[in-house]
Amino acid sequence: DDMDQCCKGGYMRQQRSVSLVVFVLVTLSFAPSVLANTDDAQKPPSLAGMSHARVVSLSLCEGTVIVRRPGSAKWARATVNTPIQEGVSIATAKHSFAEVQFENGSTVRLGELSRIDFEQLALVPHSGHVSHLTLDVGFATINVIRERHDEYVLNASGASLTPHGKTEFRTDLSHGHLRTEVFSGHVQATDSNQSEKLGKNHVLAY
Repeated sequence: DDMDQCCKGGYMRQQRSVSLVVFVLVTLSFAPSVLANTDDAQKPPSLAGMSHARVVSLSLCEGTVIVRRPGSAKWARATVNTPIQEGVSIATAKHSFAEVQFENGSTVRLGELSRIDFEQLALVPHSGHVSHLTLDVGFATINVIRERHDEYVLNASGASLTPHGKTEFRTDLSHGHLRTEVFSGHVQATDSNQSEKLGKNHVLAY
């Protein structure tokens, strides 16, 4: 089907090498106080009065980009300005790229042979925008311009990546191997066992 053709060979990408500090998430148990040590800005917003009226759209579409609507099993060709709502999935073919833009100018750039799911796109009054995404395969570059109590979370291979403040980072997922590089700002990487804070020029290998 379209999805198989789009992602065929997606795991054959060659990752560029960098000589940066590498943090490896290993299977160790952190003390509960470590994971509980968060400030108010990191706490999830109240769900009271949550709305799903978001203005998110496909701002760049190069090559073959396909989209799957919520509740549908069929994939269709995507075009620039395609609205992105909660439950939408986007995938790219070889030599194809896509960019999704949020209300405040934050973006998600999707590389070739990649797929991302927009699991939650919500707006909480007096709190901010809630954007939870899942990278299934390939690579994505996230540029976050955080406002108020906006919450952005990228899930990939069992890890949750949460940027704080103005942040730009790239995540690659291939054969279950996760690699995240932070270009600016910082990202909190968390799995079921522990949490690691990644700053500028830090790399996570998971």
